[in-house]
Amino acid sequence: MNADTACNFGDRTAIVDDQTYRVGLVLGSEAPTSRSHNPLPLSWGNSPLISGCPPERERSTCPVWDSFMSSIWPEDEEAVRALQEWMGYVLSGRTDLQKIFMLVGPPRAGKGVIGRILTALVGRKNVCGPSLASLATDFGLAPLVGSSLALVSDARMRKDSQVLVERLLTISGEDTVAANRKYKEPWIGKLPARLMLMTNELPRLGDASQALAKRFLIVSMTRSFVGNEDTGMEGRLRAELAGIFNWALDGLDRLDERGAFVPPLSSLEDQEVMDDLSSPVAAFLTEELVEVPGERVSTDAVFDRWRMWRDRNGHSPTSKSGMTKDICAARPHLKSVSQYDPDIGRNRRFFNGVRLASRVRAAAGEV
Repeated sequence: MNADTACNFGDRTAIVDDQTYRVGLVLGSEAPTSRSHNPLPLSWGNSPLISGCPPERERSTCPVWDSFMSSIWPEDEEAVRALQEWMGYVLSGRTDLQKIFMLVGPPRAGKGVIGRILTALVGRKNVCGPSLASLATDFGLAPLVGSSLALVSDARMRKDSQVLVERLLTISGEDTVAANRKYKEPWIGKLPARLMLMTNELPRLGDASQALAKRFLIVSMTRSFVGNEDTGMEGRLRAELAGIFNWALDGLDRLDERGAFVPPLSSLEDQEVMDDLSSPVAAFLTEELVEVPGERVSTDAVFDRWRMWRDRNGHSPTSKSGMTKDICAARPHLKSVSQYDPDIGRNRRFFNGVRLASRVRAAAGEV
C-alpha cells in the first residue's frame, strides 16, 4: 500500500465532491455496530485514504505509531487518548465542540511528526499552515477557506493582538466570518477549519474574560529527543496510515459516546498558566481580592494594589479604566459603582462585595 492507494471500507461514509465513499474501517472486514446508522461526513478532496479497492481480511493496526505514542507519553495514557480523540474529531469534519487543540512541549518532542501524519490522513490540499501572527492580518483568514485543518506550527506572538483573539474565538465558535481575499470578493460563511497549535511555549493571548483560554484543549509534552532523533520514524509511520486512521476513528467513537473532550491531568498546570497569560487581571483577582458580602473597596485602592502586582509579575502597564474594564470582564458580577465615601465627603467608585487580601497572605498566595 502507498500514499496514493489505500483500502478503506466499513460503516462510515465520506462525501467528497458530491460523491459518497465508504470509509472508516481501513482494510477492515467488519463494521462497528455503533455506527451502523450514523454516517460520518468527511471532506477529504485529497485524502490518500479514499479509494475503492476490496477490503482485506485483517483490520489494519499501527504498532509503530503505538510505540511512538508510548515514547512521547510513557506514563500518560490520558494524553494519548486526548490526541486520539482530536485526530478522530478532525477526520470527522465536525466543529461543534468548539475547541482549539494545542501541543506544547520542548523542541524535538514529536510535534512536527504528529502534525505531518495528521496532514497525510486529512490530505495536504485540505490543510493550511498559518502562523498566529498571519491570522491577524487583513488576508489572514483566506488560507482557511476550504481547509479542514489549520496547522499552526509558529504560535509565537511578539505582543497581544486583540484582532487575533477575536478571530480565534470566531473561527472556533462556528461564527460567520468575512474572509478578505486578494483580488476577489470577500468569502462569507462559517470556516470549516479546526485549529491546531504546535508550540514550544504557551502563547500570550490577551483576553480578560478568559473565553479564548477555555477553548483550548492542551496536551503537554515533556520529553525531548534532541540527540536521539530517529530519522526513519516518520517513514515507518506513513506505512501505517491505514492503521492510524482506524486508531483515530476509535478515538472518535469514544468522543462521540462521551460528548466532550477531557483534558489530561498532566496538562492542568499548563492550562492554569494559559489562563493567567490570557488574563493577568484574573490571576490578580484570585491572589489579591477576597469576596466578602457587605464589604467594599475603592477602585483607587484596587488600582494601587494592581500596579504593585503587575510590576512584580512583569505585566504591561494599564490605566485604571483599563483595569476596571478587565475586572468586569473577568468577574461580570463585580461592578464599579459610584457611592458616597464619608472619609472624603464625596462620591467615588467602589467594587462591592470584595476586600483586598492582606499583604502577607497575598504574598504567600493565600486568600
